Amino acid sequence: MLVQKCLTLLTLCTVTITEVAAQTSVVNKGATQLDAVPVQVRYLAFFGNVSRLEQSAVEAERRGKSGSDIRNYYKRGLSLTDSEHAPLCQHD
Repeated sequence: MLVQKCLTLLTLCTVTITEVAAQTSVVNKGATQLDAVPVQVRYLAFFGNVSRLEQSAVEAERRGKSGSDIRNYYKRGLSLTDSEHAPLCQHD
């Protein structure tokens, strides 16, 4: 179940991944654009998005607003449990 949810998370980054595929010309005949992008690029795009969400949450809190809605974007959207969401919240 967690693997499926992670794959769904990666699919949410399709716009970024499609741009990367177009820029690197890695699209193969018969393969979808997502399939043509190396998995490490998919993860980079996804975790880059997670990082930008965290930055937005911190900025909202600096302005005196709650950042929890921003931080919980993927948790709500994919109905993740607390334990499934926790690894996304870990940052150095």
